[in-house]
Amino acid sequence: MKQSEQHQDLSRRRFLRGAGLLGLGGAVGMVSPRPAPAAAAAKPARATEARPAYDLERFRKTDPALVRYELAGRFDSPYPELKRLCLGPDASLWLTAGKRVVALDLQGGKKTEFTASEEVRCLAAAPDGRLLVGLKERIEVVDAQGRRQARWDAPAKKAWFTSLAAGPADVFASDAGNRAVYRLDWNGKLLGRLGEKDKAAGVSGYVVPSPYFDLEIGSDNLLWVVNPGFHRFQAFTFDGRLQQTWGDPSFAIEGFCGCCNPSYFTRLADGRFVTSEKGLARIKVYSAAGKFESVVAGPEEFPKYFENLNATPIPMDVAADSAGRIYVADTLGNQVRIYRRKESA
Repeated sequence: MKQSEQHQDLSRRRFLRGAGLLGLGGAVGMVSPRPAPAAAAAKPARATEARPAYDLERFRKTDPALVRYELAGRFDSPYPELKRLCLGPDASLWLTAGKRVVALDLQGGKKTEFTASEEVRCLAAAPDGRLLVGLKERIEVVDAQGRRQARWDAPAKKAWFTSLAAGPADVFASDAGNRAVYRLDWNGKLLGRLGEKDKAAGVSGYVVPSPYFDLEIGSDNLLWVVNPGFHRFQAFTFDGRLQQTWGDPSFAIEGFCGCCNPSYFTRLADGRFVTSEKGLARIKVYSAAGKFESVVAGPEEFPKYFENLNATPIPMDVAADSAGRIYVADTLGNQVRIYRRKESA
């Protein structure tokens, strides 16, 4: 196992210590609409010992009629261990690789970079160009040149930040360690928590079996959160009222499978969703209402992921620009892939 893979495996086992789950890979876990809480599940097996619970060979190829995007370009990450990406308002593509954060132009040319004090877990660009950088237990605010402006400690102990979303007045952060979503102001003050279990309001609470727990502010002024153990999207008003829910657990192309999917998502300008799954590496598009529409890229586009199902490779983050191009962080290939809709689609 390569050093980077050993590091990711160790990090994931540390995260799961005391709160195991059945099935390490995104595709080899149990598919259930009502997953058991992580604390009650079985102790995870070592990644090298895991065995798929299903015959996945039939999912290796995607029906060509469903694939409505094509590869428009690609470029290598400037540094190894590419993990996360996002687009800034100035058409900068921000990448993370270990402790490094790099801004590129959309052709892959380097614009600026800086080094954080520890591994970067997530990031988000604000409308005014500032960048939020999520470390494991704190959030840093930097300017477009990477100069740190503020540092916020996590609102709770044993935090594991996994996703950030930045609005003009509000910042949202998901914490997989505490299975929580925080609303903050731009001074780092905690304004509230969203999505905590509330039977009366029909809110189930979050099931987060592994450190993939994504969120994003939509053009509909709702905060969209993936509840990964339920394979479900949930939309909240900023003050925490549940408005919409969609998503179904299934190995079929229109659903999400494994222990915790989709791992990452983004929104197109018209409100449609672009999702990324770990295990079975699939990038897909859904309507703004959550109806499956098409495939951007299936497992056949990423053979290294299929060959390494038992090694739980890091899933591929996604971003989209105003022209509808989709940017994919190919973590095993250590490159950014750019997809565009086919003219005939």
